[in-house]
Amino acid sequence: MVTACRVRSLLKRRAPVRSEHSQQRPDGSALATRGNLMIVITGTIGVAADSLGAALSAIATLEARTREEDGCLEYGFWQSPNEPTLLAVVERWRDADSLDAHMASAHMAEFLTTVGPMVTSSALDRHDVSATTKLM
Repeated sequence: MVTACRVRSLLKRRAPVRSEHSQQRPDGSALATRGNLMIVITGTIGVAADSLGAALSAIATLEARTREEDGCLEYGFWQSPNEPTLLAVVERWRDADSLDAHMASAHMAEFLTTVGPMVTSSALDRHDVSATTKLM
């Protein structure tokens, strides 16, 4: 079982690195307004097979609410076609403050309380990103 406290501690393990370089989205608009690096979260979570339907329903609600948050650039969970109980996670945040606000949100607390007991494994990494180049 993954607790809300454990997830928060994993994501805050490293303090955000400050950068004076401006960051921009592909359309040229600024990513960071205070010099913070963009934060990217990637990884996987495993969910108990008998809880998968309930977890996916809770994830759909979380995704919709999170995508409305200030500073959320991308947020999603994707189900593996070969391992249906394994979900890939990708998040992009404008800066560390945006991620911190998300982690403190009521909908995130509700999600962690609801889905935490259903989680069988988790491997999430935080990336502090100074630049992004469009690949395709």
